[in-house]
Amino acid sequence: MLEYSTLWLDANSSDPMSSFRTKLGDVQTFTDVNRCIQYVQSHPNEPIYLIVSGSLAKEVVPEIYESSNILQIFLFCGSVSAYAEWAMDYCDKMMIFDHGD
Repeated sequence: MLEYSTLWLDANSSDPMSSFRTKLGDVQTFTDVNRCIQYVQSHPNEPIYLIVSGSLAKEVVPEIYESSNILQIFLFCGSVSAYAEWAMDYCDKMMIFDHGD
């Protein structure tokens, strides 16, 4: 079975989604965009799933999208429509979900 890593990038580490994080199991969390990018770039042979908050997506996605080790990007945001047009450039690797408050 192929091993992979799940990264979660969210500037607000104490948000209500934190309980969701614990259900995912072994997730590496980042609050800093540059540290997350550095991790992706320094692990080129490690398949990665990235979960990113809407507030940081426009900073991190363009920087890591072309990385061959990024399998999928899951963008969690407050409003899918706010990101839909921008995300079209990344649609083959990105899925957008709202918080479903």
